[in-house]
Amino acid sequence: MDPHGRPVQLMRNEKNGIITGISGFSEHTRTYGLSEDRLNQLTVDSLAVKMFTQYAGILGIDPSNYKARQIFSAAGGWHVRFEQYVRGVPIEESGLFFDIGPRGDINGLTAKIYPGVELSLEARVSRDRAIEIAQSHLGGTIREGSESPRLVILAQEKKHGISYHLVWKITVEGGSDTRRYFVSADDGSVIRDEELRIRD
Repeated sequence: MDPHGRPVQLMRNEKNGIITGISGFSEHTRTYGLSEDRLNQLTVDSLAVKMFTQYAGILGIDPSNYKARQIFSAAGGWHVRFEQYVRGVPIEESGLFFDIGPRGDINGLTAKIYPGVELSLEARVSRDRAIEIAQSHLGGTIREGSESPRLVILAQEKKHGISYHLVWKITVEGGSDTRRYFVSADDGSVIRDEELRIRD
């Protein structure tokens, strides 16, 4: 049951335990004291925190471990993404996601929640050294205007379970190629890299 006594069901990936959302979820901004004409980034952020607190028991989360990653207006409504953190470090590609319709309807809560994350958050490889490693792979430089290199937790999904790595997330530009590198903060190895398509 949701906080209003309506039937809902937690959705979970049975192979690796990742929580993917709540089936039957339905809310409205007015439930949280907000009419459609009072929505802005600050009020939507506050609404999200209140809503996640209401559903914390169902989701099995501590709302204080989630921070706004994206809140923006689109097509007359709002798109919201909160990122999952572990002791102050975000998990890459994690989050709680929902959209607010033009009339204040919130129909659907999707998620990528990693439960029970355990790993050391001590970076043995410095930020500067990680940048050198990423740049050497492409022969490029840090892309101007890109997200600053930062520590993140990279979750690698396996057939049964998940492995977690503390990494430096770095975007490098070299000639016509732009790539994002995830450099291990433990031993400096490149755990993952991906090509980025950057719009001019």
